[in-house]
Amino acid sequence: MGTKLLKNTKPEHYFKLIDGSELKNVLDLANALPTMSDDVFYSHANGGKNDFSNWVRDIYEDHELADRLSKCNGPSETELTVLRHLLYQKKK
Repeated sequence: MGTKLLKNTKPEHYFKLIDGSELKNVLDLANALPTMSDDVFYSHANGGKNDFSNWVRDIYEDHELADRLSKCNGPSETELTVLRHLLYQKKK
């Protein structure tokens, strides 16, 4: 499943951030987080929702990662969660 997360999804399933940029795969998400503004991050992930978690669950059908993302409290924790998950999946 880890390699599926690295593959670009279909263009109609790209994650579109509120700043207009697009994430084509889960690694794109991890790479975008260190420079993502707080406004952008928290518009997608806050106490009421987590669009990143929903995207991973709905498009990649990775419920384990989606559940972990739903519990993250900020960009750094989200980045670390994604990277750890990708590393762990690659070892399987």
